[in-house]
Amino acid sequence: MNEVSKETFQLADQKTKDGLIFDRMTSIDNRLAKLEGRKFLFTVSSFAGGVVGGIGTVATWAWLRISSGG
Repeated sequence: MNEVSKETFQLADQKTKDGLIFDRMTSIDNRLAKLEGRKFLFTVSSFAGGVVGGIGTVATWAWLRISSGG
């Protein structure tokens, strides 16, 4: 991706600015599409995180119960 400095952008004519803005918006759209395409990975990661968190909660609860003599 070509980076354009603030000064270069300010000095550009309106047609060039419109082209630069369009290019940047297209780039953002493409990156978001790639992220949205990883739905399965995010679902699996969320599930795995829930399992790990649940195990940690049960282990902590059991440890606190045993250490308090209950």
